[in-house]
Amino acid sequence: MSSVDPVVRRRPTQQRSRTRFEGILEAASELIAERGLEPTSMTDIANRSGMGLTALYRYFPNKRSIVRELALRTFDDAQSLIGAAAEDETELAPMIDRGVRQYWRMHREQPFRGQLRAAIHADAELTALDLDDSRRNAHAMARTTGQLTGRTDLENLERQILLMIELLDSLMRLVVNVDEAEAEPLVAEFVQLFVDALSPSDGQRAAEVTPPRSG
Repeated sequence: MSSVDPVVRRRPTQQRSRTRFEGILEAASELIAERGLEPTSMTDIANRSGMGLTALYRYFPNKRSIVRELALRTFDDAQSLIGAAAEDETELAPMIDRGVRQYWRMHREQPFRGQLRAAIHADAELTALDLDDSRRNAHAMARTTGQLTGRTDLENLERQILLMIELLDSLMRLVVNVDEAEAEPLVAEFVQLFVDALSPSDGQRAAEVTPPRSG
């Protein structure tokens, strides 16, 4: 992709401009899902969104800037998903199950996400932004997990959750390429692995219930 600065040129404030802006992103998402990222050109995106190429360039300097905007939105989606699951669940297993399955549903309903992940991993800046986002999500989820399970080793929790977040994207690459009958037990197995990894160990439980010796 182009080395030109990928920052959006014009972030709209008027309703008409916002509609055009969203139309560009929707068109890009559809084309990336249908063709993949590399075969999709700015001309293709302009044609699909129903605008001239010059008008498209008023908003985005290049295809990389569109990919960056889509990537930032997927990061926001993940944060919202984690926040919603943590807010509505009071036990660890249902929280993780709900979050993983909603993430799976997003990838089924929006196939461009798989192609977008590959683009993120191929771009140094997006990879760094993705890692920062994963770390923020791991930090937030560690606090929630600690509250639900009584674990106080939050640094360990963050590391474990960060690993599971990275594995979750690998799971998505797998389950979107198999039928639902095969995907369902894979998702269920991953959820169980995630729950087991974050649940307090027997030693931690013993420490919680055993009072300190006096004298």
